Amino acid sequence: MTNLPNDERFLRLSRWAAFLLFLILPAVGYWAAQLRVGTTFVEAWLPGDDDARTKYREFRQQFGEDQYLIVSWPSCTISDPRLQEMDEQFRLLASTHPELHISSVVNSQAVLSTLVDSLNSATKNQQQSVLEVAKERLRGIALGKKDEAFVSLALAQAEVRTRSKLIEHIRRIGKVVLGDEKLILAGEPFQIHIIDKSSRETMRRLVPPSACLAMFIAWLCIRRVSLTLIVMGFAGLGQLMGMASVSLFVGEMAVVLVVLPTLVFMLTLSASVHLASYFVRADRKNSSSAGVQTVRIGGWPCSLASLTTAIGFGSLATSQLAPVWRFGALSAISLIATTALTLSAFPYVSQRFTKLTLWKRKTTEDAEKTLNGLGTTTLDAAANTIADFTNKFSLLISLIGILVLVLSSLGLGRLKTSTEFQHMFPPESEAVENLLWIKEHLVPLDSLELLVSLPHAKGTGVDFDELLLLEELQTQLATLTGVDSVFSASSFLPPLPRQGGIGNTFRKTLFRSKVESQLPELKARGLVSNENHRNTWRFTLRLSETQNGSFSALRAKLDGRVQSILKDSAAAASLKNRYKPPLGYEVTGLRSIVDKAHYALISDLVTSFAAAFLLITPIMMWIAGGIIRGLILMIPNVLPVALVFGIMGWAGVKLDVASILTASVALGIAVDDTLHFVIGFLRRRQSGDSPDAATHYAIVVCAKPMLQTTLICSAAMAPFFFSDFLPTSKFALLMILILSGAIVGDLLLLPAILQSPWGRRIGMNGRENQIGIEECDAPS
Repeated sequence: MTNLPNDERFLRLSRWAAFLLFLILPAVGYWAAQLRVGTTFVEAWLPGDDDARTKYREFRQQFGEDQYLIVSWPSCTISDPRLQEMDEQFRLLASTHPELHISSVVNSQAVLSTLVDSLNSATKNQQQSVLEVAKERLRGIALGKKDEAFVSLALAQAEVRTRSKLIEHIRRIGKVVLGDEKLILAGEPFQIHIIDKSSRETMRRLVPPSACLAMFIAWLCIRRVSLTLIVMGFAGLGQLMGMASVSLFVGEMAVVLVVLPTLVFMLTLSASVHLASYFVRADRKNSSSAGVQTVRIGGWPCSLASLTTAIGFGSLATSQLAPVWRFGALSAISLIATTALTLSAFPYVSQRFTKLTLWKRKTTEDAEKTLNGLGTTTLDAAANTIADFTNKFSLLISLIGILVLVLSSLGLGRLKTSTEFQHMFPPESEAVENLLWIKEHLVPLDSLELLVSLPHAKGTGVDFDELLLLEELQTQLATLTGVDSVFSASSFLPPLPRQGGIGNTFRKTLFRSKVESQLPELKARGLVSNENHRNTWRFTLRLSETQNGSFSALRAKLDGRVQSILKDSAAAASLKNRYKPPLGYEVTGLRSIVDKAHYALISDLVTSFAAAFLLITPIMMWIAGGIIRGLILMIPNVLPVALVFGIMGWAGVKLDVASILTASVALGIAVDDTLHFVIGFLRRRQSGDSPDAATHYAIVVCAKPMLQTTLICSAAMAPFFFSDFLPTSKFALLMILILSGAIVGDLLLLPAILQSPWGRRIGMNGRENQIGIEECDAPS
């Protein structure tokens, strides 16, 4: 029996909760409005004391910035007079706009001229051959295959918006110097600018149609303006809470955090749709306490789903990567806060707001048709059809589901990931075309930095054996598979004299003296650094293969080759015999940071899904009354995720960061639906119903809100499928596919499991009414 005084007390508390909600809503809206959309530099993902980040920071302090913006045009060659004009304009820009953080400006002509002068100082009367030798040395470094040339701008660390202003200035200068000829830009700074611009454009163009389409589909599903507004209002609250939390604690929404508001929106939407369905049925039974009864019935599964999902996301707070632990912590906080506010305020808001609707109910029958879309008879017939079908083929459906899960899981091991820029945009986009042109005609953009530290007695000079070792490293590293070219101090030095005898000793001494005279120039170019009686020489390796797997293999080969040279080289042995400090080396550069952050990101997000699964499964075990039973109930939740990602693995479709997030988001929504279904099933089983009758009841109560959740969430995601930023487009598509698979799992596989020999004992564990007292009024 309903306890009216308790209901009134509950409603009074809900009124205060609604009042509190209206009080804090302006603050939440204010912080959400302050949110900036930006792109974080990858090195900022790692902790400040991370070894890779520390090495990279020390490298930049020693040698200067390694991030370059490359500027060229289709007809740009080493003889193009506009190359020097462009160089001068950029130098003027650097001097007049220091806020753009342009560290240096270098063009291909200047680099070639410097090398020719260096070679001419050692080989007289060979002007033509020296020029050709110089060009060959600079292929893939400062020159293209057919003497294509460019200007490069070294940029210090600056905000992304500063980079955007720089790009605007460069485009303006290009228009003045080149006229209508196409300006080609590439490099990490330009890529960050493009990603940031695309993120902003996606938010500006696609969020409004997403919200409108979701609202329209919600109204079509619920067919009552007041309930539609309530559902979308609470879902919108979740999105605002997600945005406000990011704005308040981080300030900028970038990388992983971009999907956080969408995640909270969808999870809150799922809970709200189920609450609206419960409200419709409770309203027919007792309209005076419908809101309270709704929370009595739906509060438990909603709370369980929210808690388990939040704990799964909260587990990411242990990650070392800033975007990941922020995503985990903020999504958990936002979800818990939104769920608490929704459950607390729903009784009062639903009781009061539905009475204000312009749509007046004429009769109970008309109301039921309006509120349910389908009449009770139609819904009951559909439930009977599904229940009869799953009952008749329960074992077969269950076995097929398990088989599909196993086959899909085998494909998970074949999944590959990609963070390459050209995979983020369509092939016909200007940014990708520019990048591919630069790679084909000029230089590869990905690089590694090798720093070789060699001792020297004087601390300021150069040993001849040191120069021999540098030349050997330069030659050997260039032969590594995956290395396109190597750039170092040896690139600017003439061939070393190698003959023996007294005369050659004099030549070696003279050669060493000339190199020492060039040290200031080499230091200015960031090719050598001298500290504590050690010369640290920089080798920049331009990489032709930078896929994640091949990069790891290349890094291992690089370590092996360098160790072998430092151990077995005659020059290295001579240095070791004469100087006590050991020879040393280290590998750094932005590509190393990106690679480490990438693998850590993938690992953490996969861990998130595993943690969510491991934390949700015990809840299912407790509800089902056994370990095996709980594991069986998790099959419909895991199957859609495993199926979609398994197919991607078998098909060779690569994952990006946004793709991986869909697993955790979809699992949270699927578990929400499953918990409502299973708890409805268990309530009837504990009341004495057969598995068939209990399954029929659960289908009648839960099928419609499940379908509504899927349709509304899919509608919210659909506009993002048309985004030019492919990770966003892929995220939307995968979400729609996984949600569609989840609804099939919950309405076909789950009923089959509950009616199969494995599921018939679920709910018959002697714990009468432990799941809850209140029930929905549903056909039986």
